[in-house]
Amino acid sequence: MSEEDPNDSKVVQLFAPGSTDARGESGQQSEPQRPKAASGRGSIRQEVTKLMGALEPLDPPNGDSLAPPDGAHRNAMPCPQCDRITWRHTRHCLHCGADLVVYVRLQAQQRRARLEAIFWSCAAVSWVIAVTCFELATRGNLRPKLRTALYFVGGAIVAVNLFGFWIATQNERR
Repeated sequence: MSEEDPNDSKVVQLFAPGSTDARGESGQQSEPQRPKAASGRGSIRQEVTKLMGALEPLDPPNGDSLAPPDGAHRNAMPCPQCDRITWRHTRHCLHCGADLVVYVRLQAQQRRARLEAIFWSCAAVSWVIAVTCFELATRGNLRPKLRTALYFVGGAIVAVNLFGFWIATQNERR
């Protein structure tokens, strides 16, 4: 830094002025320079405090502590109470103060209930198909290859359903 910069007063110097690097001129590892006892932790803390005090806080454009998001932002969501745009991962709506965590939990429970209803209806339909495959294979006058295929399809449906039931009960055990 050969030129005088007005921001140099805010730069904390790690090495003494005039030193080129930590290795020295001969390329040997030299003893690192330590701060003197007089300029111990208290003076460094004071220096950092002074520098932090010189920083200007960044305020949102409208002066609020947390500005509402743009509607196209990926973390924007409409408030369920006032229908104004607010941040998705905040505890309360920025405009009306509605508790968004309760709303998100309620949405998750409703989504899970819908998925469970779809799962159980698919399971019931697939069991009907499996029973039909077994009935056709045992009662009909079918060629042996077709009978084997029906047994295989019925058995595969049963195996997939049993695996699905096992997966579904794993969340209840925790």
